[in-house]
Amino acid sequence: TLTALTDCQEGATDLWEKLRRESKNLDFQGSLFELC
Repeated sequence: TLTALTDCQEGATDLWEKLRRESKNLDFQGSLFELC
């Protein structure tokens, strides 16, 4: 599970950084786990 999450984060790092910067009020950690 940890490896899968790491791979997902590595492949979408730029996207997640942009999303977190644009929507600081949202809980993107929860969204990240759902997508992965």
